[in-house]
Amino acid sequence: MALKKKGIQLRLEDDSQGVCLDMQRMIPCGLALNELLLNAIKHAFPQAEEGLIAIRIALEHRCICIVVSDNGCGLPPGFQWKSSYGLGSQLIPMFVHQLHAELLTESNSLGTTISIRIPINGLEHNYAG
Repeated sequence: MALKKKGIQLRLEDDSQGVCLDMQRMIPCGLALNELLLNAIKHAFPQAEEGLIAIRIALEHRCICIVVSDNGCGLPPGFQWKSSYGLGSQLIPMFVHQLHAELLTESNSLGTTISIRIPINGLEHNYAG
C-alpha cells in the first residue's frame, strides 16, 4: 500500500526496560502491531490532512503493553472486533489470542487507543546496553 497521507506524524516510546519476546510471541505481536498501524493510517484521519499516531511499548504489572493511539475520528459507534468486516479487525483478535494477551479498546471523537497486554511469564531481560 502506498502511503499517500501526508502530515501524519508517528511517535514511538519504548519503556520496555529491556524485556524481549521469544520468536513464538514476536511474530504475532509484530503482525498485530502492523495491522493496528495500517488501520490507523487508513481510517483515523478521513478528513484531516494532519494527525498523530503514537506507539508505546512498556513493561507494566508483569505485562508488556503495546499501545497504539491516534487523535483521529474514533471508531464507529458500537464497534466490536469480531463483528467488524475488515480483515485487519478480524486478524488482530486472532493474533492477541495467540499471544494469550488482552485487547483493550477506547475510542471517542477525539481518537482511539488500542492496547495489547502480553503476560511476561518466561520472558527475559536483555540488558545489552
